[in-house]
Amino acid sequence: MLTSSPQKINSIVSSIGELPASPGIVSEVMRLTSNINSSVEELERLIRNDQVLTAKVLKFSNSSFYGRFRQVTELKEAIVILGFYTIRSLVLASSVRFLYRGKRGGKIESVLWKHSLSTAMCCRLLAQKLGHPKKSEAFICGILHDIGKLILFHKLPNQYKEVLKEALNSKEEIYLIENELLGYNHVDVGAALLDKWNFPKDFIEAISNHHSWEEREENTAVPVSWIIKYSNLASTLLGFNVHSNKYITEQWQETLERMEFTEDKATELNQELYEMFMEERKLYE
Repeated sequence: MLTSSPQKINSIVSSIGELPASPGIVSEVMRLTSNINSSVEELERLIRNDQVLTAKVLKFSNSSFYGRFRQVTELKEAIVILGFYTIRSLVLASSVRFLYRGKRGGKIESVLWKHSLSTAMCCRLLAQKLGHPKKSEAFICGILHDIGKLILFHKLPNQYKEVLKEALNSKEEIYLIENELLGYNHVDVGAALLDKWNFPKDFIEAISNHHSWEEREENTAVPVSWIIKYSNLASTLLGFNVHSNKYITEQWQETLERMEFTEDKATELNQELYEMFMEERKLYE
């Protein structure tokens, strides 16, 4: 979705460091959990080097979502219970969470985080309902789909506050307002940042296409970008966003048609998402 000003985007992104976690932890976890030949023992040794991460994995494995009848106290057992894909999602989400803890306008950062996390949870929930082969990837894409908004807010605070002010009562999508006022948008910035962080191309493409309708080949799974698009709208309808939802009505109907959902099915799914978010968000704090 690159519009213009690639030099300005590169300038913004070049000043961003790596994901804020223990040195090498995120990239190593991503590497190990992507390799079918990796062992639980390898992952355990890696995670054990980070006390905070160890605590998070144990806390997550003992959550109500896994219906534990006894407390899990061993890291290896927790890894087995959660599985590699969930571990990867947890590690990335926990690391990204730190990016949303800046001191500049904390309320906006808090809302952006709620939107990102609720979108990710909806991506995972929707992928599960659809029997999609990329549930873990969908969650990660949901967490990262609006990372560009946060970067723009941090790097261009005054200009981006004008964008947000304009978006509060607008019927236009925020990326269009960004294009008008900045010459580029949060999707462009997010894609450039993920490329810098060496994320896989399919992740970047899915995130880059979440404001449009990526072509779907016949008899194939729904594109991940469609899952992000639905989840992004659902999160906004639930009130987890920094801008108006006045633009949503027409898009929501088209989205339901594309996903072949009835209004009742969507309402049920969104209610399930809200309950899940209110409970599970504590695990990422």
